[in-house]
Amino acid sequence: MLNKKVYFIAAIGTDLGKTYLVENLLKNISNSKAIKPIISGFDIDDANSDSAKILKAQNTEFNEDNIKRISPWRFKEAVSPHFAATMEQNEIDFDEVVEFCNNEIELAKKGDYHLFIEGAGGVLSPINYEKTFLDLVKNIEADVLLVGANYLGSISHILSAVVSLKVASVDIEKIIINEDVPNFALGQNDIIKTIENFTKVDTMLMKSFVDQLN
Repeated sequence: MLNKKVYFIAAIGTDLGKTYLVENLLKNISNSKAIKPIISGFDIDDANSDSAKILKAQNTEFNEDNIKRISPWRFKEAVSPHFAATMEQNEIDFDEVVEFCNNEIELAKKGDYHLFIEGAGGVLSPINYEKTFLDLVKNIEADVLLVGANYLGSISHILSAVVSLKVASVDIEKIIINEDVPNFALGQNDIIKTIENFTKVDTMLMKSFVDQLN
């Protein structure tokens, strides 16, 4: 089903199902772990936060220490990470994020397990005022699973994300279309054909992808 052991879970925007995908990967692929290095809109007491869901999916206790371990950069406001950090009079050190991810990748290699690294927002969401998540994935050894949707304008958003990743010489293994987001357009099979024709990347619906994991 998957050709590599380490993947960066990216998306064309926010609230499209990155965490849902990670949860299902963890539940269905034995010997797997996940991290979400940066999270905004975070409340340590929220058992339904993305980071909490990741812990639950990998059968790890939900507590502050474990949250900090998988999500070292946590911010209260539900805005782009660079804005969220600024609102807390902080700035995310990009090199530290890269180092954290690469250390986790090395541990995964040594332990011979799958590792899934979830981004925040879209491919070009800023981490700070100089670097985006595209810059992050360029600096780590991971292929991409790209989450999209089928709303008016989504084809352009998907193709733009793919172009950005390919220009950066980042390999995209699959594009996964989440059919459960609001305003899901009709003709989902046509969007798959369209995306595959333009990108030459294997594209499938989220439900189909998850079913194949089971």
